[in-house]
Parts: sequence; C-alpha cells; structure tokens
Amino acid sequence: MASSSSPPSTSKSKIDYYYMLFGFTFIFIVLFVISSIAMGCCTWFRRQFLSVRGLLSRERNDLEMQRWIPTLKYHKKEAGVGGEEEEMTLECVICLSPFDEGEEIMQLPLCRHLFHIACIDLWLNTHNNCPICRSIVLLHP
Repeated sequence: MASSSSPPSTSKSKIDYYYMLFGFTFIFIVLFVISSIAMGCCTWFRRQFLSVRGLLSRERNDLEMQRWIPTLKYHKKEAGVGGEEEEMTLECVICLSPFDEGEEIMQLPLCRHLFHIACIDLWLNTHNNCPICRSIVLLHP
C-alpha cells in the first residue's frame, strides 16, 4: 500500500510544477505586453513632443530670419554691374525665375546673393548656407 500512495504525490508535484510554469509564463507575457504598450506610448508621445518642438523652433527661426536677413525691392537698373548702361535681369538660382521689377527679394548678409523670399526660406529650413557659394548664413548679426 505504500507503493500506491507514492504515485499520486509525484503526480501532484508534477501538476504543481505545470501550474507554476504556466503562472510564470502568463505573468511574463502580461509584463511583456504591458511594457510593449508603455514603450509604444512613450515613442508616440516623444514623436509628438519633438514635432511640436520642431515647429516652434522653425517658427522662431523664420522670425529670426525675417528680422536679420534684409529684404529689398528689386530694380533692374540698380542690378547692373560696374558702369554698364544696359539693363541686366537677374534670376533666382533656386527656382531659376527672373526677378520682377519692384518684387521683394532677400539678400544674404555675407555674400550679398539675391533670392526670392519664398525660395530662400525653403532652402534655409534645411540648410544653413548660401545655395550659390555655400557661405554660412547667420541668423544673428
């Protein structure tokens, strides 16, 4: 009779082992899912924060650029080089369109190159130099 009582106890310990293994596996899966969701939320919030911060800094840079980079009205007669009497038509090297008489254009401070305001704004959003000579464009005097 002693031999008949020992198989149920080994069987019970095996069942306890499987319950424990199942419990740990279940806890591990739950913790993994929770941490994955938390990481996804953190990544989403971080992207949202950086995009808002990027928009704010871009708006600040646009305001700084408008404040420190001079704009002027284009006149063909003033664009002539040296003492040339013939009128010279300049063009924006970004869009390759000529400047119109009386159009507001932007002149970079160091190299003095001329551009349409919209063209150079787009360029300076991704670059910090002149598209012609690659001189650095400072947003502060």
